[in-house]
Amino acid sequence: MKRVNKKTIVEIIIIISILLICFLYLWSKGTKAAYETEVEQSSQMPIAGWHITVDGEDVTTEQEKQISISDITWNTSHTRPGKVSPGSTGTMTIIIDPHGTETALKYELEIIDKQVDPNTVLKVNSVTSPNTTLNKNGNKYSGYIYLSDIDRDLKPRIILDVEWENDDDVNDLDREITSQEDYLLIKFNATQYKGS
Repeated sequence: MKRVNKKTIVEIIIIISILLICFLYLWSKGTKAAYETEVEQSSQMPIAGWHITVDGEDVTTEQEKQISISDITWNTSHTRPGKVSPGSTGTMTIIIDPHGTETALKYELEIIDKQVDPNTVLKVNSVTSPNTTLNKNGNKYSGYIYLSDIDRDLKPRIILDVEWENDDDVNDLDREITSQEDYLLIKFNATQYKGS
């Protein structure tokens, strides 16, 4: 019998070890690849919608909006129906509709009337809301529309009592009025509310 050399045994063990390592490597690589394909997942989250109208006019894409005064209900006995003149009083209702909005919001109305800008004609005597709380800061009125309000389809109504004072010192100026901005300017601004 031939005697096996120690060097040959070591070489055989090294070759078997290398083959075993290669086999284990290939086997583990295939298992890992199969596992990784099962864990892939999408992490996209839908973005909350935002849609606001004021008196039926879309203000979704604008942060500031001038509101028209054409729908003031005038209380006057000295002017023909549908017309207005000095000495008249009236009311204006602004309705904010957040239908389709999926986030709470804070809104602000800035009223620029005769008390703020003497070049305007109308004076706002009071600003109230029968269905929401308004906070007053100078000539700015703000409020909040919470998600629960949107779910209940609450549309804040803001009522302005306005007056066109009959001032004999400015009667000549009253005749020169050319645009609604001369009467009264109301700016609307809405932002996402992040509070609770």
